[in-house]
Amino acid sequence: MEVQHTETICSGLIFYLKGDMDYSTELDCFLSLCYKAQHIIFENLMRGNYIACWTIDNQELPKLTPIEQIFYVQSSITAYNNNFAFNLIPQQKIQNGNKCYIVDFLINSVYFRDNLVKLNKPLVIELDGKDYHSSTKQMNYDYARENDLKLLGYDIIRFTGSQIYNDTENCVKKVAKYLNIDLVEE
Repeated sequence: MEVQHTETICSGLIFYLKGDMDYSTELDCFLSLCYKAQHIIFENLMRGNYIACWTIDNQELPKLTPIEQIFYVQSSITAYNNNFAFNLIPQQKIQNGNKCYIVDFLINSVYFRDNLVKLNKPLVIELDGKDYHSSTKQMNYDYARENDLKLLGYDIIRFTGSQIYNDTENCVKKVAKYLNIDLVEE
């Protein structure tokens, strides 16, 4: 059933991408995304929100995990709909002495219309999938890593994979609220 649904989504996306331009890169990117990220994009296209096409013009998206893809797509769409943009950097490396951490996302600035606002403390967003982050050993590592990042001056917000998958929009709203960004209610 998911294959048929994905074909319907792809047909709809091709319909929206018709025109004089070559959108083969965007379509390839779209096809490499997880089902939920595709669904968010297509749902927005159906509402006339064409910024959803822009979100798939990012060659880094296919390299992300499914929950990271979902969060990135929803963050981009929510930000655009509210006239701002997170400087959302996926898979950012952060050096701490001889240790190097790779965080899921880093926000170090926000664009409001034409103004760039640099954050006093960069915000790390961690998305914890159940398969990788549920063992005691991994949880202990995550806590130690989080403490190191806080000592380096980073703020951190964590979401579980279930929170991202089941209520992505609310997770993005929490990030916006944390950054004191007022969102328009839809």
